[in-house]
Amino acid sequence: MSEYIKKEWSWMTKKIASQDIERFKKTKMPVESFHKVFDYVNTHLKKLLNNMKVVFLHGYRSTNKGEKYDEMRKHFDQVISPKINWDDKNVYESLRNIIKKENPDIIIGSSMGGYAAYNLGNEFNIKTLLFNPAFNQRPVEPIIEKHQHRDIHTIILGNNDTVINNKETYNVFENKAIIKIEPISHRIPIGVFRKHIRQLVYGESVVEKFSNWKDVDFLYEMKDPKEWIDISLYDLSDEELANIWDMYTKTYGGQGMDFSADHMYELKTKYNATLLKDVDSDGFADAFMIYRATKWGNKIALLGTNHKKEAKKELIIKLIELVNVSGWFIEASKKLEDILRDANAPVIDNWQMIEDVVGKNKEPIQTGDGYYTRKLSKADKRITKRMYGIPFTQ
Repeated sequence: MSEYIKKEWSWMTKKIASQDIERFKKTKMPVESFHKVFDYVNTHLKKLLNNMKVVFLHGYRSTNKGEKYDEMRKHFDQVISPKINWDDKNVYESLRNIIKKENPDIIIGSSMGGYAAYNLGNEFNIKTLLFNPAFNQRPVEPIIEKHQHRDIHTIILGNNDTVINNKETYNVFENKAIIKIEPISHRIPIGVFRKHIRQLVYGESVVEKFSNWKDVDFLYEMKDPKEWIDISLYDLSDEELANIWDMYTKTYGGQGMDFSADHMYELKTKYNATLLKDVDSDGFADAFMIYRATKWGNKIALLGTNHKKEAKKELIIKLIELVNVSGWFIEASKKLEDILRDANAPVIDNWQMIEDVVGKNKEPIQTGDGYYTRKLSKADKRITKRMYGIPFTQ
């Protein structure tokens, strides 16, 4: 059993043994309900978590480590994640050797890795989880040995994917695999990745059992409240979403800024996921960063706090950290732009990218040194902006 899982069992057992239920009272989850869930988990899941091994195959020019690797380590006893050179025509043979040596329980693949994982799963009869697999429009063509299709595959397709023709993939595999559609582009947000990893490991019925609790996402509550949590907006309860909406309206309204959404449910239709942090361990987020996936990386779209000093500090630290990581960027103005400029955050001056991200309908106009003005989404006026971060190269 993974060290993460062992730690969680220890934490839960200690809480129950001492009848220290104050934290659960704050979430308004009935104590008897908590005990029922615990009993279910303790009875049915511990057996599943022993000695599970996964091989993860990343995509073209992607990474074998990072947040997805960290997420898998929480749920699998062993994670083998090789660095893959997809430009090597013979790379598939080295992947075959890894599968033969490791004999994993599951192969997980993304994009090019999903295409290879599908063929490896067929050859070795190993269950797979494939995220936007490159069954068509591949950037490279390594020599891949194909085998007869087996009914062992789960395929996650983004309906906004502009890299792979997922409609064609769906038509080919409609009656041959488990297919799930997500409102995402080609890159997989960590919230979506986490959801399907949980379903794969614990079983959909168990994940559904957890997510049906109206007052608390049980697996979310098990996490260290001092950590930043990356979660899909669709996985939040109405209470949690309302808390974010309250922070958003107070943060932006307090600075005289316009809102990009008219109500809290509109956030779900416009953005993918949010990073949350609970600085005071009361079970509710004190800071948030909402982002959406683009072909240039994750664009941080909205952020805010409940005005607690510690929450503001943690938000700025996390923001500066992210804009210095490849695949994250933000369009900043006013006080936030001052903070990023003073922190020497990397400035984006790629005008093609800026026009693409902002949209020509907002009529962006360059003013020099990375600054530009543009129209606002829901107000008849212009604002000065500047982008910071390290986008993906196109």
